[in-house]
Amino acid sequence: MNRLKFEYRITLLYLAIGALWILLSDKVLQLDADASTASISLWQTVKGWFYVTATALILFFFIKKHLGKLRSTEAELEKHRLHLADLVDEKTKDLDEAVVQLQKMNQQLTDQNTLIDTQNQELKNALNEVRSTQVQLAQADRMAALGILTSGISHELRIPLKTIDDKANELLAEMKREHSECADLPLMLETIKKSTHRISTVLSGMMQLSSSSYSAQEKCEIHTIIDNCMAILNYHLTDRIRIKKEYTDEPLYVSGNPGQLHQAFISILINSVQAIQHEGVIRVRTLADQQHAIVSIADNGCGIEDCNLPHVTDPFFSTKEPGKGSGLGLSITYTILKNHGGNMKIESEKRNGTIVHIKLPLIIQE
Repeated sequence: MNRLKFEYRITLLYLAIGALWILLSDKVLQLDADASTASISLWQTVKGWFYVTATALILFFFIKKHLGKLRSTEAELEKHRLHLADLVDEKTKDLDEAVVQLQKMNQQLTDQNTLIDTQNQELKNALNEVRSTQVQLAQADRMAALGILTSGISHELRIPLKTIDDKANELLAEMKREHSECADLPLMLETIKKSTHRISTVLSGMMQLSSSSYSAQEKCEIHTIIDNCMAILNYHLTDRIRIKKEYTDEPLYVSGNPGQLHQAFISILINSVQAIQHEGVIRVRTLADQQHAIVSIADNGCGIEDCNLPHVTDPFFSTKEPGKGSGLGLSITYTILKNHGGNMKIESEKRNGTIVHIKLPLIIQE
């Protein structure tokens, strides 16, 4: 059963005390039968004042006790209220500081985002410049290769043209003679045919090497590309360097840019030719696995020192004398092969020659 509330307890206590006092006081007065009316009246007055005083004191202490508890509770509540107010002020201050910090961090992030956007744009511009520079370097290396080959190409074309001219003059002279029979006519015509074919081969290789096409999706036959490069380099081989071709029986087709692939193989072959100071051999071997065309170009030239081998594909790195190498050939060759999905590995030993292994994705013939 719930306890009675304070006001009900006071009321019941007051009624109980009053009832007891009336009953007891009346009993006392009834015991004195001889008392006069004035005496009884006096006793009634005293009884009333005593009751009022007693009940007042009892109520005073009773209420004081409970009010003391209430005041103590109020003081505790006020103390807690003030403490909560201080906590609220403190937390509000902390929140204000946190908001300021967040604003600063947000501003910093905004500044960093702006900086990142600026750097991204700079990187894009730098990447475009790098790509443009790569194209320019590739063109520079191609022009350098053409410069090296110019005299040889001129000689290669001059000899068959001179042969054609001589044989044509002989044919004209024979045709002017009456009743002449030229037994050497088939041989002359065959010589002219070979010479024109030689010119055509050299010019075809030159056109492929100097091609400005940017298409990387053309069907290219590896053996044809190597043969074109050999034809262009023929004058530089002279009689001191022999070429040994060990081609696989099947044609090897790859997807790529013919001009760039010609440039890559020309650079490797030029390095092999220049590495052979006297007499030597360049062996070109091709084969295929299930997914790749594999080409190995080996020479027995001067080779590369171990300390230089890791750097041969670095831009502008060259072991040649000043003026005899740009340092771009193998670097651009490596880039070209990478762009075609292939790779290049170089093995070399000082005074024992160099082997360049090339691997390119193969077009599977159905």
